[in-house]
Amino acid sequence: METKIRYQGDIKNSQLCSYIDADGKENTASPYEIKGYTFKDGKFYVSKNFIKQEMVEKVFVEYLVKGQKGLYFLRDWEDFHYLIDCNDSSVMALPFQNEMISQQGKSYQRKSTKYIGILKNYFVDCPDLYKEIEGMRKPNEKQLTHLTKKYNDKVCGEGTCIVFEKKKAKFIMAIEPYFASTHFKGLGNYAEQGGLLYFWLPKSNERIYLKTGLLFSSQQNQQSLYRIPLRFEYVYSSKFIQPKFDLGLNIFSLRNPEYQEGMGVSFAGSTGLRLRLSKFAFIDLSLETDFMTLAFDTDLFPSYSLGTGLLILF
Repeated sequence: METKIRYQGDIKNSQLCSYIDADGKENTASPYEIKGYTFKDGKFYVSKNFIKQEMVEKVFVEYLVKGQKGLYFLRDWEDFHYLIDCNDSSVMALPFQNEMISQQGKSYQRKSTKYIGILKNYFVDCPDLYKEIEGMRKPNEKQLTHLTKKYNDKVCGEGTCIVFEKKKAKFIMAIEPYFASTHFKGLGNYAEQGGLLYFWLPKSNERIYLKTGLLFSSQQNQQSLYRIPLRFEYVYSSKFIQPKFDLGLNIFSLRNPEYQEGMGVSFAGSTGLRLRLSKFAFIDLSLETDFMTLAFDTDLFPSYSLGTGLLILF
């Protein structure tokens, strides 16, 4: 079946396939309901039993190499995982984590090399690969993809496996015309307006944005205030209502020829909601405060702000 599938990020993609059904309604399918799904950009997800310690979880895993020996990728709340086949329906993760060892009453951390033995056993009928496996300091996508393709080419013949080439991670930007009512200690209330910019690199973290922009306000006494946020914002993924919070810095500039001028920096944070209007547009509601001043020539802090804007993704 060919239909429109919503990209939800690596974690959500592994849990559910969100698609538009024949009636034009958004629907979801779990790994128990369908065998897999694919995007036009080359991402191919298949339903597998993920064996994790003593637990088994049904998930969608992303194909990296499809052949006699497969290679898969999974991202969950704990980490990135590179997976290999246990059997036709199950996969396991290649372990790579520090181990605690004790010697003479002292504890040390040692890098795990369990993955070397597991890979040798996985490619046991192709010992030509052992030297390359032993040279791996840490398994990564490029090395594992090359190794798995090399195995399939040697054992099954060249061209018998499919390598799913990934496009480079998109660099997504959003703009937001923004308005806020802000109270500054010692200066009173300001009506701020301006614009915010958001930058997102999904492969780095699919829920974190870099937030910046410029907000300004002026009063009849020619006093002007400029504010530049530099913060990281975390957004919870959901269809319509997306809670969010951010932490970082505010850079201020106060201009008033008759009273005082200065610049300063503060630690700031905010919380709020994004309300989805369409695939690319959200109403943004925020409650913000500055909670620690680093340096400023005027008595501006703390501040409290209630703001709203229209966020548009590109």
